[in-house]
Amino acid sequence: MPTITKRGTSGADVQLGQKIRTRRQLAMMSQSDLAKKLGVSFQQVQKYEKGTNRVSMTRLQVIADALKEDITYFLRPSAGEQTTVALDMQAAMVNRDVIRLVKAFTTLPDNAVRMHFVRLIENVVSH
Repeated sequence: MPTITKRGTSGADVQLGQKIRTRRQLAMMSQSDLAKKLGVSFQQVQKYEKGTNRVSMTRLQVIADALKEDITYFLRPSAGEQTTVALDMQAAMVNRDVIRLVKAFTTLPDNAVRMHFVRLIENVVSH
């Protein structure tokens, strides 16, 4: 059973907040931008992302819509049930440079060019 804090939140709220933050950053949206779409302050978005305030299902649906994500993404099991690789990938995806790199990479039209790019990065990292 999850431990509930004095404020009524738990580790699950923190995990949900991390998912909200990740999706917001992938959408290249600021906390203020998301707050405007939700009709709340950016401080409230910060509290959701930190897990200090609980997110109701109604609010979660609005967040999912604002981030153009299916609500089931936020409801899927995470952290404890993910592999270390999945957690590393999730952590990397909150880095703005990684997000920019992934977006640019996915726009490359030729698979051969993408594979050359991957080999180049692998060679740089291994030396």
